[in-house]
Amino acid sequence: MVGIVGSNNIRGTAIRLAMVTFALAPVALAGPLEDFYALEEAIVEAHESYTDKLAALAEKRPDRNINNVDKPADPRLPYLVKMDALSDSQSGTEDGAAIATGTFFWSWNFDLDLSHLRDRLTRVLKYHPNADGLGELLATSVHAAMSSDNPDQWVSSLTQFAEVTKKNKSAALMAIGQIHLARQQSKKAERAFRQVLVAKPDKDIANVAKGYIHEISHLQIGMVAPDFVATTLGGKKVTLKSLRGKVVLVDFWATWCGPCVAEIPHLKEVASHFKDKPFEIVAVSLDDNRDALAAFVKRMGAPGLQTWSDSGWEDNPACQAYNVQNLPTWFLIDPKGLIHTRDPFGHKLMPAIENALKRL
Repeated sequence: MVGIVGSNNIRGTAIRLAMVTFALAPVALAGPLEDFYALEEAIVEAHESYTDKLAALAEKRPDRNINNVDKPADPRLPYLVKMDALSDSQSGTEDGAAIATGTFFWSWNFDLDLSHLRDRLTRVLKYHPNADGLGELLATSVHAAMSSDNPDQWVSSLTQFAEVTKKNKSAALMAIGQIHLARQQSKKAERAFRQVLVAKPDKDIANVAKGYIHEISHLQIGMVAPDFVATTLGGKKVTLKSLRGKVVLVDFWATWCGPCVAEIPHLKEVASHFKDKPFEIVAVSLDDNRDALAAFVKRMGAPGLQTWSDSGWEDNPACQAYNVQNLPTWFLIDPKGLIHTRDPFGHKLMPAIENALKRL
């Protein structure tokens, strides 16, 4: 998914280009940040070696499934342990925020020792409450919380942080609201988003908070789907209301969005399967170039009513009406014009359409 929160690739602290092998003995470089850079490079090398070894072991299995391999000791963990120790030693220092934040991200990126991931977040929040650049850390905490066994603990950590920080208060409250929203706790989410506005954030964060408040009030399952006007690549005007009586999949996407493009073959299959049913796809593209979009759609055979506007993501009326924060974003609308399902990606889509068709 592309948008406010990125995918689970390597992110966070940048890796130096020069790759050097480091022993587990203390690194002989001056300064804590240099020590941390060395640990980053070492953990990346260990990761590459480890994944190569696992792949080789998987090749020997009939199913070739790396998850079924009897895995050797993980050589990355000792470096993470050293990162934690360095983070502890630098708590409250000038370099400490970058080191503690980097340690959090390496644990998250490599799925290492996730049972202590919240402790790594808490270390940053406790000792560096007004550090710069914590936005991505707080955004990632939403995904981490929802992947954990106890999201309430993450909310508790973020709530305590929001009470003491000045510089990062809005971002912390935003993360709290997003966790509540993901858990379908609408009232708690709305309260957090309104607190974001009270904190007087910058314009971009304020607009995001307002968008989520709009979503809670107007975009829940069973609510009337907001109408919008869009223009197809052929120049024809189409409104959502004009498609009442059909099940409609509204697909917000772009050609530069990898997950969006990956769904096209599946959408073609679904469109073919329901070609004799009252079903329609309305694709709202957020591409900048109409001609390039049209060529891509033709080449890929992307199905449905393909629409485009030169208004851009932030000013696109359909995006505003549906609070589109990430791509792809899907809304399945039933024949009565009510929101039936949110983001029924992959294998969830066909059963959702079948269910919505029963409402005819």
